[in-house]
Amino acid sequence: EFPAHWDFKTIGDFASRVRTKNTGGECQDPMTISAIDGLVSQRDYFNKIVASKNTEGYTLLHKNDFAYNKSYSDGYPVGAVRRLKTKDRGIVSPLYICFELDREQIDLQFADYLFDSDWFVQAIYGIAKEGARSHGLLNIGIEEFFSASLPIPPLTEQKKIAEILSGIDNLVRSLTEHNQKLETTKAALSKELISGQSGHRKESLYGQIPEHWNESTLGEVIGMANLQTGPFGSQLHAHEYTTEGIPVIMPQDMKKYGVVTDKIARINPDRAKTLEKHRVSPGDILFSRRGDIGRHAIISTNESGWICGTGCLRARSDDAINPIFLSELLRHRYALEWLNANAVGQTMLNLNTGILADLPVVVPPVDEQEKIANSLSSINEQLRKIANKIWHTQNLKVAVATDLLTGRKRVSI
Repeated sequence: EFPAHWDFKTIGDFASRVRTKNTGGECQDPMTISAIDGLVSQRDYFNKIVASKNTEGYTLLHKNDFAYNKSYSDGYPVGAVRRLKTKDRGIVSPLYICFELDREQIDLQFADYLFDSDWFVQAIYGIAKEGARSHGLLNIGIEEFFSASLPIPPLTEQKKIAEILSGIDNLVRSLTEHNQKLETTKAALSKELISGQSGHRKESLYGQIPEHWNESTLGEVIGMANLQTGPFGSQLHAHEYTTEGIPVIMPQDMKKYGVVTDKIARINPDRAKTLEKHRVSPGDILFSRRGDIGRHAIISTNESGWICGTGCLRARSDDAINPIFLSELLRHRYALEWLNANAVGQTMLNLNTGILADLPVVVPPVDEQEKIANSLSSINEQLRKIANKIWHTQNLKVAVATDLLTGRKRVSI
């Protein structure tokens, strides 16, 4: 339901198809649709052009034209509609459905949010054909697409809704830019600290390091007994997860600067008692053992006693190596390259305790590890807080967008 004074219009009521072809190959800037990054140049996105050499059959777009990519992806079940914002013109694959808006009926920025809403998803599902998925694309014809219906408020309300949502987007953008600057500062500091600053040097797999630092493997430093695989699916079944109880940390719960709990699974406390060897303690590092194998998170006091879940590996350093120092070492380009090169599996990379134990590491004296960890802890805390702000702001936007685009909450004009 939506407010009575809003109109229910088909896309064809407020948009017209763009049919202009790239005759003579006049435009040499093929674009692609990324659900996250928008309508972007293939040169920028792929670092090369993936379009065919003959692009005369491609559609020529001008600034503020829209294109619909029917290819679905995670979080975008019906594909994505994106507007050409950054360039005066570009060309896109003839597989895309391209259109321009009647700006007397619909605001461009409002349309950006409308095409990202649940209304659009439901509208496309409503007109998708039986057996709708073929080669990664929804089976939707051009006429069907333009027949999809969406609720449209008056233009003045559209502009106000867009103003509110773009304000939230600007805040996320500002926080992200601040985060990137801090990451750059931290990367330079981390490189300087891990390679050491003075005295006699020697070459290592991590670059030049002080001569008195040891070279070893993770297994030799912390001991094989301190490497533990999380419970397999046969040991902890999906039907045992609940909304209350002891949290079970999965790879999707591990972010760069800690564990997030918005979608975390839980199990009954009595069931957790049967998984004691999988309990986590402050300073443990959890790894994703499938897919994104470079992903890891340090366990804080907040997560003490939780369960290392399916899909994870736990490394417990005790006092052998500082976990913050180890975490920074694991972000080093060499460590990531080594893990990817030594993981097993062709369709999806997999880690196991044996591979993790063989990971080469460099080990300074404990007091130097502490100094490095202390130097990085404050900037890590800043990054963690910014990451949390970004996450909360993005969640706020989803909630506000839902309320505004359904008319559940009205804007003041």
